[in-house]
Order: sequence, then C-alpha cells, then structure tokens
Amino acid sequence: MTALAAPSPAPKAPQSTRYLKTCCDECGWTARVTRKHLEGRSLRCPDEYCDGRLEQVR
Repeated sequence: MTALAAPSPAPKAPQSTRYLKTCCDECGWTARVTRKHLEGRSLRCPDEYCDGRLEQVR
C-alpha cells in the first residue's frame, strides 16, 4: 500500500502595509500615515515655515 503525500500548503500572499504615503503639496515633505488619520481630515505639514497640506500619493 502506498501512502498519499499531504497536499502542500498554498503560498502566502505578501502582507500589504497599513500605512499610506502622503506628501506635502508645498514643500514635498513625505510621511506615512494610517488610513484612519486621513479619513475626513486635512493634515497640515509639520514644518513651521510651510503652509501646505499632506495629500495621499497614488
């Protein structure tokens, strides 16, 4: 009697990041934030001399 080999497990899909890349529309400063921080909010650039807003980079 021949033993049957167990089926090999399916390869795991790569894990995606939970952070979204954002960039200041004025100075180009880059940050990564969670989706929760972007929902319904307008994030300001942390540079005190810049008056820009952080927008998600596609």
